[in-house]
Amino acid sequence: MPSQASPTHQQPPNGGVAAWTKTLGCFMIYVNTWGIATSFGVYQSYYQQFTLHQYTPSTISWIGTTQVFLLFFVAIIGGPVYDRGNSQWLLYLGYTLIVFGYFMLSLATKFYQIFLSQSICVGIGSGLVFVPAVSTVAQAFSTKQPIALGLASTGSAIGGTIFPIMFRQLTPDIGLIWTNRVFGFLLLATSMMAAALLRSSGSSATEHEQHSLKKFFDISAFREPAFTCLCLGLFLVELGFWIPPFTISPYAQFTLGVGSEYAFYLIAIMNAGSFAGRILPAFVAQTRAIGPAWTLVMGSLGLGVLVLCWLAINNVVGVTVWAVIVGFMSGIVVSIPNVVVARLSAFTQVGSRSGMLWTIVAFAALVGAPIAGVLVDSDTNSYKWGQVFSGLCICAGAAVLCVPALYISRKRSE
Repeated sequence: MPSQASPTHQQPPNGGVAAWTKTLGCFMIYVNTWGIATSFGVYQSYYQQFTLHQYTPSTISWIGTTQVFLLFFVAIIGGPVYDRGNSQWLLYLGYTLIVFGYFMLSLATKFYQIFLSQSICVGIGSGLVFVPAVSTVAQAFSTKQPIALGLASTGSAIGGTIFPIMFRQLTPDIGLIWTNRVFGFLLLATSMMAAALLRSSGSSATEHEQHSLKKFFDISAFREPAFTCLCLGLFLVELGFWIPPFTISPYAQFTLGVGSEYAFYLIAIMNAGSFAGRILPAFVAQTRAIGPAWTLVMGSLGLGVLVLCWLAINNVVGVTVWAVIVGFMSGIVVSIPNVVVARLSAFTQVGSRSGMLWTIVAFAALVGAPIAGVLVDSDTNSYKWGQVFSGLCICAGAAVLCVPALYISRKRSE
């Protein structure tokens, strides 16, 4: 059984100017982390055609998946440090690394240079800011928590829509070098806004509670079947999650024969579809009858089935409609897990357990797209086995996520 928060601990304000200001700051963090991560598909296509054309799609995809891996994995530091009330320096360091990484990317011409700047530097910076920002919002609300986190996570959809469109519009006119510099200045502006809005971030644990939080990775959490199955289920979901956004652009261009311009826009279309998927399910998750855990199960299952349906799509209209619906369902998988963690954790454990969850999930994000890349038949441009792998992994994850959903439902009815 998860430990309970101290009865003397102050309850979350569940609203107010300060709480919603933190939500806006977290929105900016999502733009700078998930927004740029979900936009990698445009880089994948560009690298395959130009900068890194001598490398296989699977090799190139390691750039994007390593960035996502570090976004999640570095959470093992951000979560516990947040719980100790010392996250401000993490946020500033993270902002700096993200911006620095993009300016260095504008100078990169070789694979290792691109990898160091886009994967390592941006990835570590993203990981340092993600969990502290999300945990700040999670602890500022109680009943409105799903809606607040859902609204914050729309930053991923906004960033994932704007960055691919900007990439496509800017690269023909000013080239890749200055496109990356424009992104760097944009990320600098949004980071400064986030820094101002989240300047008071940090857990409000008491001094005694802060000193009692000694471990960065609390192995005892895995004695709870619900939390363990949440980690395992989300691991399987994330194993297939990143394959559609990373491969839809090259799939449309090289398999369906879609023009390169429209193929680039499919990334933006998919991310735009995820905007509603981050808000509408949040209201469903807030209802007592369903709750966040079952919302996550239904969203994951729906996403897995849709990815399997990808096998039957062979035209531009079909893949466009599919991209919108998949974007909507993927929004649930992005915004809801943090709410489920809060339901399974004591107040002062939210940051640490969120960090543990995303650190485990990081390994799935790292290998998922490269595995799919290996399964792609380059001679015939067939993505069939990559699509099957993605869909089955997500469906299997949805089945495992039923365990924490059942636990929360039973606990609520007691």
